[in-house]
Amino acid sequence: MVDYNALLTAKPGVWSARGDEWASVAQHCTQCAADLYVGVRNLTSHWPDEAGALNTQELSSLADAYGAAGDTCKNVASTLHTLADAAGRAKTDLQSALDYAHANGLTVEASGGAAKITGPRDKSWEISETDARINQAVAAATTADQDAKGRLESFTSQVGSTRPDPGEHSGTQPDAQIQAGTVNATGKQLVNLANDAQTANSKLLAKSEAGVYGGHSLSTVEPINDNPDWESLLALGFCAYRWRQHLDGLVSRLAAVGSGVTASAKNYDAADQEAAALLNSVFTDMKK
Repeated sequence: MVDYNALLTAKPGVWSARGDEWASVAQHCTQCAADLYVGVRNLTSHWPDEAGALNTQELSSLADAYGAAGDTCKNVASTLHTLADAAGRAKTDLQSALDYAHANGLTVEASGGAAKITGPRDKSWEISETDARINQAVAAATTADQDAKGRLESFTSQVGSTRPDPGEHSGTQPDAQIQAGTVNATGKQLVNLANDAQTANSKLLAKSEAGVYGGHSLSTVEPINDNPDWESLLALGFCAYRWRQHLDGLVSRLAAVGSGVTASAKNYDAADQEAAALLNSVFTDMKK
């Protein structure tokens, strides 16, 4: 529960910045999904055998997973921006209450997280009014915090489980329909996309995660924020941690698909060259 001191020292702009961070993650995931759908079309057109269908299916699954991740991360961003706005309004109301107290010669001090209001005896009504205003602001902040916590926890539970890429099919002997040049180029593009995504993943959610936990292990659940009464902070840390794990898993699958695709194209080239050499040898023998 948010208390007086937690609201007094809150920095709504930080939540807004974290919202911007998640919006960038959403944009990154959406772009990855779009790039992967292009890869799906390329493989469908240029690798129509069974092995190609298996790789295309996995790539399509990855594209869907990235698209879903983009949608959820966009919702996380919206939640954090909403929390920032609500916390900002609550803090403004709190400051207004403090200004009112000061104008009436009252003193407001933090005492164990609560507000201690003192003043002349003839200011009992003003003291009561100040206390009511402070409590209303704190209650509004607590409601916003709890709403954000609940939504963030629901987004954390939406993290899909990753599964291994069907790599056993990557070395399947290709049939004569594969267009190796285009397939190989697509595989290289997928590997490059995986490398870029891995670099991005290490940075995209770093502040949402490290901003709550700092250098501590997540298993300790030890927030470094001065006011851990903001329960949404802890929920955000877990959410960032789980989504980073999920995105790392998607990158691993993507890298496996890209490597498998290029390996299949190279296998086709090798098989094609071997067949051409054999055929050439046959013709040579026939001429003798």
